[in-house]
Amino acid sequence: MNTKIEIRDVPKMNLAFVMSIGDPGLAGAYTKLINWMNSNKVNENENTKMMTIYHDNFKNTEPGNVRASACVILSEPIDVSGEGIDLKTNQGGKCIVGSFEIHPDDFEQSWKSLYLWMRENGYKKSTQNPFELYHNNFTEHPDKKCLVEFYIPID
Repeated sequence: MNTKIEIRDVPKMNLAFVMSIGDPGLAGAYTKLINWMNSNKVNENENTKMMTIYHDNFKNTEPGNVRASACVILSEPIDVSGEGIDLKTNQGGKCIVGSFEIHPDDFEQSWKSLYLWMRENGYKKSTQNPFELYHNNFTEHPDKKCLVEFYIPID
């Protein structure tokens, strides 16, 4: 596992998103979001980034009840009325950022190691939700790895 951990000031991000409940629901949320992006030409920019925001903790919530948002970062305002897509602003701020090159099966262990690093280094999670930012389509990676950053907002 290739990992780099640092503290970063993260800017505000304007997002279009689809909320899901339950681990399997996230795939459907991404399908809906990607279909919307394709029909609205949102992903024509090669710098378009997608992310998942976790509103619940898998440690305290049954996987079938975990709320998560499938998101795309918007570079400019867009009208989403009547599309079944919502808008929000991720407030940004100071975050622990773990940069990983991992297989999809390594996500849980990577999150655990990042939270362990946070506790060992005396940081406290803020009330903002953690999120993942994706930098590639792992199916196109020669080793089927995800280039992903995990963000834990801190006080």
